[in-house]
Amino acid sequence: MSNIHGSSFRYPEVWRPADPAEAWQWKRRFGAEAAFAAGATWLRTQWEAGSLPMPSYLIDLSAVKELTGIKVKHNRLTIGALTSLAQVRSSAEVLANAPALTAAAAAIAAHSIRQLRR
Repeated sequence: MSNIHGSSFRYPEVWRPADPAEAWQWKRRFGAEAAFAAGATWLRTQWEAGSLPMPSYLIDLSAVKELTGIKVKHNRLTIGALTSLAQVRSSAEVLANAPALTAAAAAIAAHSIRQLRR
């Protein structure tokens, strides 16, 4: 198979760690040949455009539970990196602590992207 520039490529091997420690273990093992990914929407557009090389290994973070969820502790709002925009939009905690973020989450990305949850 070839990309839009005509050169051959190989799809990356995908690793799915269960927790952050395992994710870092894979990154240390594969180094610069590996990229962290969840949805990979942005990465895919960069690969297809030829502006970013496709890595040999993808470390899929979608199963890392520590990266999801919304919490308020000691008046501090924390939103996990893998929390969907739909979750942010519908969260009472976000509305109470960062109402502008609730509005922004409703306005950005396509509906299908806002609903994405891995």
